[in-house]
Amino acid sequence: MNDDWSIWNIREQDSYFNPEVEYDNHHDFFTLEFHHGGKFSDFSDLRYEGGNLTYIDKVNSDHFSVNIMNDMLISLGYSEEDIVTYHFKIPREDLDLGLRPLGTDSDALKLIKYAETTKVIEVYVEHLNTFPRKDVSHEDSDDMGNGSDMGSDYDSDSDSDYIVDEYNIVEDVNVNDMDEFRATVVTEQGDVNRVQQKGNEGKGRSKKA
Repeated sequence: MNDDWSIWNIREQDSYFNPEVEYDNHHDFFTLEFHHGGKFSDFSDLRYEGGNLTYIDKVNSDHFSVNIMNDMLISLGYSEEDIVTYHFKIPREDLDLGLRPLGTDSDALKLIKYAETTKVIEVYVEHLNTFPRKDVSHEDSDDMGNGSDMGSDYDSDSDSDYIVDEYNIVEDVNVNDMDEFRATVVTEQGDVNRVQQKGNEGKGRSKKA
């Protein structure tokens, strides 16, 4: 685990990190339980099916935004051309009642408010249009899998600091009320988010033409 608190860190499979202990003296930080690569089923018993689970530690609430989420997704090997929507779950709520959109500055502030007392927040990525993931490795660098909390301009030709978490397969997650879920997410989220979008945090799900 990297000791640098100026950057968020993608947790290695064999790493140990206890958020309740580590954040005791770092109150502005939290961890994202990042569900990605799966999809929500179209049935009434809505689930997030398949995909992977990655823990992203040392997320600084002072800098957290949708652009930071985009950087995290790219660092997991996804294309900057992907079109996705992000959702987070209210702690101690079921998905059918607790799932909320994460696409604007206002949404990010709501997540941060929950992170003040619950240091691990579940985030779900809905992939609407995807390109092939990068087959990436981090064996040659101690900093692989880390990213700046300040955001960055992604350069596909020069930036190879990626890690793909293929070890933690996500179990299906039940969402009992699909209509309520869709009403909560679809009506509030607006347009979808293109991962490459930078410098437009207030329109985190705006789709570029």
